[in-house]
Amino acid sequence: MAITSDANGVITFTSSDTNNAATHTLAKTTKYYVTGTTSATTSTSGDSFDTGVYVTAVEGELSAVRHSYNVGGTEKAYTYYNTSDDSIDFVFVA
Repeated sequence: MAITSDANGVITFTSSDTNNAATHTLAKTTKYYVTGTTSATTSTSGDSFDTGVYVTAVEGELSAVRHSYNVGGTEKAYTYYNTSDDSIDFVFVA
């Protein structure tokens, strides 16, 4: 694992393991997508992302069309932006 920083303060983490190599760059003012493993038990499985879930160019802001609230792996409620009346709706799941 190597950690480097450039003149602008961008920090890059790079793995030298060619089987799982990844570069992660800290970019507080750049839109980027959230990615993750497709396995709950290993980090060597495929990487996956959804273009509808991303960090915006505003530092610390996460964007998603729908936010789910789960208890014990079961969805109990969700919120979403309702374009028909320009509102945020909160829905309980029976």
